[in-house]
Amino acid sequence: ELGLMTALQRVQLHSNAALHGEIPPALAQLTALSVLFLDKCNLTGTLPSFRGASRLATLFVNGNSISGTLPQQFGPAFVRLYAHNNKLSSTLPTTIGTWSQLDSLLLNDNRFSGNLPSELGMCTKLRRLWISHNQLGGTIPSQLANSALESLQLQGNALTGTIPNEFSALDLTRFSVHRNRLSGPVPVLNVTETCLLVSSDASDEMNAFTCPAPVGVCAVPCSNSAPSGGSGGSGGGGGVVNDSRVPSASGGGGGGTSGAPAAVFVPPSGGDSGAAVPAALVGGVVGGAVGVALVAIATAGVVAVLCVTRRRRGATPAAAAAPPRAQTERATATSTYAAVVLADVPPSGDGGSARYDRAPTLAASSGAQQY
Repeated sequence: ELGLMTALQRVQLHSNAALHGEIPPALAQLTALSVLFLDKCNLTGTLPSFRGASRLATLFVNGNSISGTLPQQFGPAFVRLYAHNNKLSSTLPTTIGTWSQLDSLLLNDNRFSGNLPSELGMCTKLRRLWISHNQLGGTIPSQLANSALESLQLQGNALTGTIPNEFSALDLTRFSVHRNRLSGPVPVLNVTETCLLVSSDASDEMNAFTCPAPVGVCAVPCSNSAPSGGSGGSGGGGGVVNDSRVPSASGGGGGGTSGAPAAVFVPPSGGDSGAAVPAALVGGVVGGAVGVALVAIATAGVVAVLCVTRRRRGATPAAAAAPPRAQTERATATSTYAAVVLADVPPSGDGGSARYDRAPTLAASSGAQQY
């Protein structure tokens, strides 16, 4: 009977627990139909072909138990598909590239496999793409940068490779790629609200990014191979930055000069001179009575990392002594930081590791503050 309602334009039956069974194929062929809300019901079966619904713009079928594959084609007016929280599977159709008016595609929490089709880059009006918590592999296609993406959620898959450099051209409000298998350097990303590159739970995080790490809302731990230690005893090499909350220094060795840290990362504080710095991540060797002093200065888009070795506890540093080693990393810092000095590191009893009990805070003036 639904097939006889040729003038029907809108169907809104969402959040109807009494509605079960499959979507009638006749409903998907109504030529005047523009909006179809069947979300949060008890629907099963597969999605019918919507090729005959030439004016269909919005299809909400999320929150059901629909299985099978996505339809290959929609009409030229098709704008948004909400099909998350179902049991859809197989690969994503490459014909997605023909959905030229597509604005929102939400497919998270399904069972899709295969690769992200590069044809998604042909959807130049696409603003929201959520395909998190599926079984997708392969790399993130750089062609996605051709779209108008504002919100991209790809977390909880098995994606490999790097974050494409082309993503620097996107103006994003939300960007999530944690719990994948991504690696390599992170490009400069323009994200204004939420940026999750790694999970807060390190036990199930497979992403491993290399330095230099981004600053700002996309702040992320990173690591590089540690340089070898200096001469004189068995001084160890530089450490690896791997904790975004509590700074730590670890390593073995005796009384030799420790090597410079492989990386130092300073997350943003929000730009207020009196605000707390979440952490200044430090990796390095603290052997015997030798401590490590690190100076992290971030001003107007430049992060400078200075490493000073052989600082003994209680010793008075020379006021004008220049650090023997320095490394500068370019970043896109939008705030100006006062100098933060991590000094007077207490050596561990066995020459193994030392730990800071509190994160530093920014000095009220532009001068450095010691901890």
